[in-house]
Parts: sequence; structure tokens; C-alpha cells
Amino acid sequence: MTWIEKDRGFSTPCHIWQGAKSGYYGWDSENRTFIHRTFWIEANGPIPDRTHIHHLCGSKRCVNVDHMELRTASEHRLIHAKTARKPSRLSEEDVALIRSDTFSLSELQEVFGMSRTYLSQVRTGKAPKP
Repeated sequence: MTWIEKDRGFSTPCHIWQGAKSGYYGWDSENRTFIHRTFWIEANGPIPDRTHIHHLCGSKRCVNVDHMELRTASEHRLIHAKTARKPSRLSEEDVALIRSDTFSLSELQEVFGMSRTYLSQVRTGKAPKP
């Protein structure tokens, strides 16, 4: 395998992929997929539909399966939204997430930095246009 061990402050060292890349991720040319998915499948079996692999360590090229967990697409988006820059307006995707009723208003408030009242209005379709 083409990876190096690197301590990045997580409980165990990351295994940083040194082979081909596609954007920020390692690339598996043979299987035409991201390399962390290949490592996950070899260790744990198939990845269920509509499920994402979340890197607990935050390193997108880490292939240490101990640093990965499965999350639904909504959960994964919410995790990353907490660390992303807050948009001044909600995208159509944001509105769909709010209306999905997957997350509580408190969780959404933490992510979007908006009042529960406004988020409730978005959820019910009664929010004023920005």
C-alpha cells in the first residue's frame, strides 16, 4: 500500500495516502473511486446506498479505517456545515435540509446561526424572503 503514518493529533496515527489524487482525496484508479472507500470496503464490506464515509480525523487522504465512520448524507453535511463559513442566505439545499425534519431546531440553530423562530418559519414555508 502507498501510505505513510503521520501523527495529526488523533488517538492513533493517520495513514496518509501517497498515491494518485483527485482533488483533496486519494484516488483508486483501478476501482475508479476514492481510495478511502476502497479501504473501507476491504475492511468492512459494502457501503450502504445514500451513506457517506466521514473522516473523524479530518484528513481527507487518511485511509486508516479506524478514523472513518458511516454517516447519512444529511448527517455528514451537518457535521461539515458546523465548521464551514456561514452563508448570509440559505441555499435551496439548506432549505431542503431544514424542511427535512431530520434535525432539531436547536441543532440547525447551531449550524446556521439563525434564530429558532426563523428556522421554524423556513421549515413551515412561512419565512419572509431574504
